[in-house]
Amino acid sequence: MPNPIVYLAFANDQDAHLSLLKGESRQLMDILSGLHDKQAIEIYREESTNVQDLITSFNRFDGRLAVFHYGGHAGGSGLHLEEGEAQAKGLAELFGQQQNLQLVFLNGCSTLAQVDRLMALGVKAVIATSVPINDERAKDFSGWFYQALAVKRPIKSAFEFAVASLRTKYKDAQAPAVVEYRGLQRRQGSEEALPWGLYVNEKHA
Repeated sequence: MPNPIVYLAFANDQDAHLSLLKGESRQLMDILSGLHDKQAIEIYREESTNVQDLITSFNRFDGRLAVFHYGGHAGGSGLHLEEGEAQAKGLAELFGQQQNLQLVFLNGCSTLAQVDRLMALGVKAVIATSVPINDERAKDFSGWFYQALAVKRPIKSAFEFAVASLRTKYKDAQAPAVVEYRGLQRRQGSEEALPWGLYVNEKHA
């Protein structure tokens, strides 16, 4: 049986360059390479992702995609890729077609608005952000999360490990939220002001 795919997609911007993005890409490859070498997973990485790259890869890895990670500029309307924006509505439909997808991690600024649509289309878990995030903290947080995931912690446990690590290193770090979906509408509350949140689709919990 083919190995599950961990798809790492990155995109930078010449006008608003993220200096640590390449470091995040390299860091995640280093963390996950042991699992790749043991043939537990297959890593696919795009460092200058454009819309066509995404479309081609979703078709190529249909039924095998387990984790999708995006690092770069983003917003509620979509992901800001190298040659234009990947629209959130179409992206959600592509994610929804991936039957074995376990997690979508959108490590860009203010991606929370994309969560409702992803949940409605059956995505099991999403990590998204409610506010703009610092480049260094984005790199650190994703690294700690995948370190925990690589030693076979469940997604929620890996997320909580990354939260604790963030709060250990940064004095002013707030605690992100873990939210279970009980419908298609997000619960309103203090979690809206926090940087990262883990959103779990109760139907697939």
